[in-house]
Amino acid sequence: MLKISKKSISTFAGNIVSFGVKSDAEEIICEISDSSVARLRCLNRGKYLVIPMNPGSAVLTVRAGQETAVCELNIREAKKSDPEGDFNIYVGDLHSHTSYSDGKLTPYDAYLQVREEGFFDFFTISDHASLEDNDEFFDTFEAAEAVETDDFVAFAGCESEIDLVVENRIGEQQNNGGEMVTVNAEGYVNAESWEEFHEAIGNNPLAFGILAHPQILGYSIKSLWNAFDLEYATTPRMLSLIHGVETGHERSECSLVNERVYSTALDCGYRISPVVSSDHHGVLWGKRASKRRTFLYSEGKSKELFLDAIINARTYSCETGNLRLFYKVNGHNPATILPLTDTYEFIITQSLFDETKPEDRTAYCEIVSDYGEIAAYRDVLSGEERFTMKVKSDTARYFYLKLYSETGEMTWSSPVWTGRAFDKYPKEEFSGKAINNDEFRIAYCSGGEGAGNILVPSLDSCYISDKSTAEIVIDMDRAYTINAVGFFSSAPRRADFHSYAVFLSRYEVETSEDGESLVPASKGMMRIYGSEHISEFEERIARFIKVKALSSVGSETRKEEYKNAPVAIGCVRVYGK
Repeated sequence: MLKISKKSISTFAGNIVSFGVKSDAEEIICEISDSSVARLRCLNRGKYLVIPMNPGSAVLTVRAGQETAVCELNIREAKKSDPEGDFNIYVGDLHSHTSYSDGKLTPYDAYLQVREEGFFDFFTISDHASLEDNDEFFDTFEAAEAVETDDFVAFAGCESEIDLVVENRIGEQQNNGGEMVTVNAEGYVNAESWEEFHEAIGNNPLAFGILAHPQILGYSIKSLWNAFDLEYATTPRMLSLIHGVETGHERSECSLVNERVYSTALDCGYRISPVVSSDHHGVLWGKRASKRRTFLYSEGKSKELFLDAIINARTYSCETGNLRLFYKVNGHNPATILPLTDTYEFIITQSLFDETKPEDRTAYCEIVSDYGEIAAYRDVLSGEERFTMKVKSDTARYFYLKLYSETGEMTWSSPVWTGRAFDKYPKEEFSGKAINNDEFRIAYCSGGEGAGNILVPSLDSCYISDKSTAEIVIDMDRAYTINAVGFFSSAPRRADFHSYAVFLSRYEVETSEDGESLVPASKGMMRIYGSEHISEFEERIARFIKVKALSSVGSETRKEEYKNAPVAIGCVRVYGK
């Protein structure tokens, strides 16, 4: 006997819905009368996902043997919040696991537990694609639908592994891929190319991707994981999919580098905002899984409004999980494209959800702009719930807030965009020629161990200073025409998460023909930790190169345990003629 799980589906465009068929017939045929209204994805026998594409009506017809059944489809336009409306703040988690991969119990158990706890407004199951099968992927959608109410939004997702193995410029294999959480997508995959990944997840207009815990160390291949080389991976498909980046990992030192991926994504033109997830693998999902929280801005509570918020970058991540944050720039809400100007007034309003934890109050606030530069900063008085900051800039393309609690824990805000054009992407690969460094030597080192290691072309090789700044002078033995220096990130203990604190952050490069008269060449902040960071400058003749490490990643934080962190410099390459 033919049975179908739904006789009618009324939903909004972009909301993927499960559809089950049971029959003893050898062949089951499912068709939708108008493919412009909705599509079908068959995951296994009798298990389908309906992907609503556009407003309209259609009929899903099922034929099994001599029997026929129909399901009426009525698809409407998804609701959206007014970008300049009055927002509420909602809390939830966009990344967690169950026994369908490497966690405990089932998606239904997890969704139900979080809903009954009554603390989260939204919750996501995102089991690993490498450990999940099509039946389990389908069951996650069914479970999400079963528990969703007007007060609780359940998202179905997965965590894909994308293995992009390349040979880097020093001849070692490196994985520039990583893990990406996808939510509301029609498929899942472990991919070895972006093309394979995109084909598998489909093109649902309201699917979104999250760069999962960027910079967690890789496994089988020596490299940093989840960096994705964003400067070279910016395509229209990527820009339409990736809207979140995880910052504020449970291991706080990871957060120090996570933010680099957030700001790099903004520099590359992504419409992206920060989230923080539990990545929970146990049986205490929801409030008990982690104190860190993702918050989103929406005019109301519903799946379509929450999808609108995430896709339009209206989220913020908070390590304390306790900061209620609103801000406006020149009178506009976060995630707005501002009218073009060179003067920006930030009005920041904040309070604690739980006033019994005064240590979570904001003590310091920074406004971050292009390439991670701090555009303004100020101390925040205890109990100061409303304060103003001003910035003047005729070049900035975006801003976001970074706030520190009294104990140094961080909150990253949604961005605002200034309306100025971004650099043209995808960026062309740097084509400079590396100079053979066999005759190079270290002429000077300000202190520390293994200065000569920066001349060794290996991801395992690094110099470690004795403080958070350092200077090293490279003598190239003769004069060359040069135009760039490349840095590979490295750390003395690659498997130790504390090694993030010693990564190079800000640097300056100077050159000299005679070893005495130094000429500035370039300066900046390390932006690429998954491969080589290239610092280009005007072509010049030089024999000596002075690399100045101005700070380590840890020394820039306001956390006591990291502020004096030494600095590690990996392999340094010189480019030119």
